[in-house]
Amino acid sequence: MSLSEAADLLGLKPNSVRSRYKAGHIRGERDNQGKIWVWIDPEDEPSKSPSSKVSRSDKLKAASKPFIEAFEAMTAHIETLKGELAAARSELDELRPKASRSDVLAAELESAKKLIEAHRAFADEVSHSRDEYRQQASETLQRLIELTEVANERRGLLSWLLPSKKSRAS
Repeated sequence: MSLSEAADLLGLKPNSVRSRYKAGHIRGERDNQGKIWVWIDPEDEPSKSPSSKVSRSDKLKAASKPFIEAFEAMTAHIETLKGELAAARSELDELRPKASRSDVLAAELESAKKLIEAHRAFADEVSHSRDEYRQQASETLQRLIELTEVANERRGLLSWLLPSKKSRAS
């Protein structure tokens, strides 16, 4: 508690409490700003000053009440946080297998994408080859038609030069 709170509790002046702190009669410490905080033991003798009609224990209770309430509030908050932490851990335990399964599925998906891409490349190659074979077949058919027409023309020329099969049979 601060020097003024301790002084009120002990029925002293704040400078007297500071002097007792410096002399080592009262335990305490300085904070980062240099303010002195002291600990008052309820077992210590009350001050010999009759300036206060309120008992020392009542003063201690009154002075420590805000600290006790803050402590109780913090304790309740800690319990709430422990419950939230337990719930979060439980949820994490439930999600870990799903995350692991998700990683496996992601890897399988990547593998499937690569396989599909390979099949597409093969299908494109087959399609290109098919087009080439169609072109070759078309060209071969055209050439065959031309050769057939040439052969028919030659046969027509040869037919008047050579005797027909009917005339040979007679």
